[in-house]
Amino acid sequence: MQVVPLNQLIPYEKQEFTLDLLHSMHPNDPRNKKPRGSIIVEMAFVPFLEDSPKYSGRIDVAGNGSCNNFHGNISVSGSGLLLVAVIEAKDVEGKKNHVSPYATILFRGDKKKTKSIKKTRNPVWNEEFQFLLDEAPVKDKIHIEVIGKRRQRLGFMTKESLGYVDINLADVVYNGHINEKYNLINSRDGIIHLDIRWKVI
Repeated sequence: MQVVPLNQLIPYEKQEFTLDLLHSMHPNDPRNKKPRGSIIVEMAFVPFLEDSPKYSGRIDVAGNGSCNNFHGNISVSGSGLLLVAVIEAKDVEGKKNHVSPYATILFRGDKKKTKSIKKTRNPVWNEEFQFLLDEAPVKDKIHIEVIGKRRQRLGFMTKESLGYVDINLADVVYNGHINEKYNLINSRDGIIHLDIRWKVI
């Protein structure tokens, strides 16, 4: 395992490091002593500390005065809008076939849900939900769960969890935006695609 000491990193500045390639991540593995080449990496250290000063500028990670991976006007104080877009899920399945999945979003006691998509393992929702907040949710998590419902022979509807994910929102606040696919917990192969943004008002 390669380690870059934090005291060698300058906050918000791009730096280049040459790291030796290792056979394994075990530090005492004797095979790591054999030369295996090296890799050159570029790093930009962005400290996400609660007591760090408010950042409202642009981080020059590309080294040319522009930045595509970080967003300006990032603030950890004041009110804002949390935008949660539930794009789609893949390979979600219930105990029996022919479930109609929908997603629920639970945040600070507020629960929202998407429409259900009939009889599919790969639902596409493309629905966005908004949460107006008095302060940035740097210490909060958001719970998103995929639920499958199906009609029994007597006409009653039954529901079952097809998997869930809990997401720390600190990265969303400090980066302004995340667009990721997550493996669903308690699901064999299920994946959910989310786009979450934090906008300061």
